[in-house]
Amino acid sequence: LTYNQKKQRIFNDPLVYSKWSILNAEANGISLFRTHKENITRPIKSITVAVLDTGIDFKHVDLSVWKNKNEIPQNGIDDDNNGYIDDVYGINTTYRRRSITATNNVMDFHDHGTHLAGVIGAKFQNELGVVGVATNVKVMGLKVISKRHTLSDVDMIEAIIYAAKNGAKIINTTFSKDFNDSSDALKEAIKYVTKKHDILFITGAGNEERNLKYFPVAPVSYDIDNMLVV
Repeated sequence: LTYNQKKQRIFNDPLVYSKWSILNAEANGISLFRTHKENITRPIKSITVAVLDTGIDFKHVDLSVWKNKNEIPQNGIDDDNNGYIDDVYGINTTYRRRSITATNNVMDFHDHGTHLAGVIGAKFQNELGVVGVATNVKVMGLKVISKRHTLSDVDMIEAIIYAAKNGAKIINTTFSKDFNDSSDALKEAIKYVTKKHDILFITGAGNEERNLKYFPVAPVSYDIDNMLVV
């Protein structure tokens, strides 16, 4: 069989070919073809992946979205007593109530967070959309980037803690900051949470093509054991 014929046997997701850059890029560390071929008959334990970004389209038909089962939607009550009202799909740390607590509107305003969620865990073999790298994940979308594209350490720290307390085993971020507005608080929060809860923290190296050794940015340049820089 040719490579294209093998792909057609594995994928019935119509837009999978739009992921051409990772379909068969084993030399660069990823191959959708190999991943799904090897995992077709292998049982996989489901895990939760938290995406800290612009939010997530939690109604998207091609995503398996994490849901807080202990919260009753839209009743205006903190049912699980975790400090957040109606946090059915996560929290929005960019917009807060008068009590300073984060709100619950995590709907993506930019599509960037939803795009990332699709790369990570879009449903496999459902005849819809694309295919994610992982076949059995729940994606938790936490909104930490505002419509003005601002990002504060406080907002990130709260989202990281929320993700850890709600069972996320991987936390994914794709942004970087030239400075910290809270000294070492963000670094210490990542170190503490990843170690205590055995979490892998993944962050992007950025699109600036800069040498991070000489031009460090946060959180990419932190020296943390459980952090993977891509």
